[in-house]
Amino acid sequence: MKSILLVSIFLGLLNTYGIAQIITFDKSINSGPITQVIQTDDGGYLLNCVGEMYPFQPKFIKTDQYGYILWEKDYPEIYNPGKIMCKTLDGGYAVVGYKSFTSQNICLIKLNQNLDILWSKTYAQVNGQAIIQ
Repeated sequence: MKSILLVSIFLGLLNTYGIAQIITFDKSINSGPITQVIQTDDGGYLLNCVGEMYPFQPKFIKTDQYGYILWEKDYPEIYNPGKIMCKTLDGGYAVVGYKSFTSQNICLIKLNQNLDILWSKTYAQVNGQAIIQ
């Protein structure tokens, strides 16, 4: 009876402490606010930031798997990206924002894996609905 109780306590402690998460890295990155982080196919990370020079334009920072910055890119073509960036099936990315500071036109930008612009489309809003221009 005592051995069953001791084994149960041991398994309970092993389950609690044996499956702890390990911190791979802890980095500080000097940038504007980071609104989104996406893990890339190579194990690194893509950070969606608010630009420093143009505070309402997106800035993307690519890091390796240990958090070291590989490169940074700014996009003056799009304004106020918010938190809307997603990975596409071809390994690239899609980003949504407004076309300009005063415009309510929605801008969709398709980027490749290196975040080069492949194409962009602008959609006008009419009664809360987006239509292609």
